[in-house]
Order: sequence, then structure tokens, then C-alpha cells
Amino acid sequence: MPGDLVSPALRAPPEVLAEIFAHFISLGNGKFPRIHGSQTPLLLSVVCSYWRAVTLSTPRLWSTLHIFAGTKSPLHKSDRHWPHLLSLWLQRSANAPLAFKFETNRLDAQASALLDYLLAHRTRWEHACFSAPPGAFAAGGPLPLLKTLVLDPAPVYRGEIETFHIVDEGAAPQLTHVVLGERVTIESLGGVPWAQLTHLHGACVYPHELWNIFRLAPNLVSCSAAVVEFDGDEEPTSITMPHLRNLTLKTYPYAEEEWFKTILHLTLTLPVLQVLCIAYYPFEIMPTDLERLRHFLELSQCPITKLQLPSSDYLHRAAKYALPAFADAITFGPLEEWYEI
Repeated sequence: MPGDLVSPALRAPPEVLAEIFAHFISLGNGKFPRIHGSQTPLLLSVVCSYWRAVTLSTPRLWSTLHIFAGTKSPLHKSDRHWPHLLSLWLQRSANAPLAFKFETNRLDAQASALLDYLLAHRTRWEHACFSAPPGAFAAGGPLPLLKTLVLDPAPVYRGEIETFHIVDEGAAPQLTHVVLGERVTIESLGGVPWAQLTHLHGACVYPHELWNIFRLAPNLVSCSAAVVEFDGDEEPTSITMPHLRNLTLKTYPYAEEEWFKTILHLTLTLPVLQVLCIAYYPFEIMPTDLERLRHFLELSQCPITKLQLPSSDYLHRAAKYALPAFADAITFGPLEEWYEI
């Protein structure tokens, strides 16, 4: 039969083919497919008329994208072509919620033009990642669908970052997840709706910044931070985090000072904490640190179900002895999960 010679890829129902296409696109590098390259719906749409019809009629294939407008990007080679491509991509996403990463090392005319196209569709932003120089990325209008905001400014010294406005008051009622890159300081952020946040990740956080986060965001359920000690940190005041169930702490790669006693301070109370994961390398958790950890957990009276500590000969011998009330919850090893921007 002539029909038997037709490829299965041409006989698959459109909804099945759309799922296959979505899986193909997700196999590319990173969380977001670039609008140029080999892992885009554009490539699928030129295979045959059937595939083209499916890709053009499936908005979600176009609703996740990575706009790389750095100086080494192909987007810099043609000032006219790439804004048109981005506009076309956004049109094909129809009304689907958008998840995107906007990446550039400078906001020149080319990058600003691309950003303007994104801003025109701000009411559809659901997950937004900005890896670009600091600026008023999201301020200036409603963001009714925004749930996740990632801020990872282009390389500058932390001390040189001026305050910049992020979100207008009341503009992002669903924003609950925020990720702060290592070049973001808490003091530089304006307009973040801290009180409604439930999840926060910090790629480089001083102890005093973490305490400020706890004061500003009392409804956090999950928090992870790469900590770098600072000699000038003041003694923290009493803080209770009534909803924090998961806390992950690791040493920032370029940290030179130990931070254990500063972060796990006895003035911090975590009454519902269930999971505490600590990655302390290159430093070592010593007997005094275990004693402090025991006091910290006992004072909080938290229902710990998992206490993950670094794997070392000393901790394997001493941790469960020093923390008898939490012995069943103790595990050893590297962090199983860590957000990578």
C-alpha cells in the first residue's frame, strides 16, 4: 500500500507530534532555547509542510526562548534581522505565557530594541530571567502572570551597583520565586514584593544580607544561599521565620572566612524547618560548630526530617553522637540540588 511508505513522523497526530517537538526543543543547552541555532522550532518548521503546520499551530513551542544579544552573539551581526525574528517568534507564541532569558553584556541600541519587544508582551511574562546590566527591567507596567524573576546582572563590581527599580508596587501579584545572581546586592533592589515571596535563591550573599532577606520576606518557605563572610557584619537581632521549611547553605566559591556561627545564630528561630542542607567546603565543621548547631535546632524545636552535612571522616564519627536527637535525620554528601543561573 502506498500509505505504508509514509514516514511515521508524517502519520503521527498533530498533538503527538507537538509533544515530540517540545521534547526536542527541551534537549538543547540550558533552560531556554535560543532564537537562533539548531534547537529551535524554526528548524522543525522547514522540514515539510506538515511539520510546519504543526509548529505554527502550537504556541507553546514559541513561548520559551533565550535572547542572547552579547557582543559575541550573531544578533549583533544584523541590526534589522534579529528584532524582526524576535517579533515573529513572539507573534507565533500567541497568548501563551512566556518563559525567557534575556542576556547581554551591554544595553546598546540593538539590545534595547530587543528588550522593547519583550516589554511589549510583559503581561504574558511567567518566568523572566535577566542576565544584563542593571536597569528597570520590569518596572513600568503590570506583570499579572509573573511567578519567577531571575536577576543576574552583567559583570560589574557589587559596590558599583546603584539602586534600580524592579517591579512597580502591586504589579506582580503572583511573583513568589526570586533568584539573585552573585552581583546583586539586596540594597540595590527597589520594588521587590518581599512579603509575598515563598522561594528565594542567592548566588552570593553576605550574612547581613541574608538576615535582611529574612526580615523583608517572612513568608519564605524555601531559601538557598551561597554565603560569603564579611568582617563588618553586625550582631543580628531576633528573627523568627514561621514558614521556612527548607534551608540550603553553601560556601561561596571565593569566600575566605568561615560563616557557620554567623548564619546559624541563636537569635534566628525556624520553628517549622524540615530540611537543612549545609555545604561548608573548603572549611570544616568543628566540634564547636556541632555544638552550636545542636543548640540552634533545639531552640527552634523544629521537626527536622533531613539534616545534610558535608562528608568527612570527623563528621561521620562525631555528628550523630553530638546531635543525638537528630541522628536519624543526618545524611552526608554533596548538595543534591543547587540552582544554576
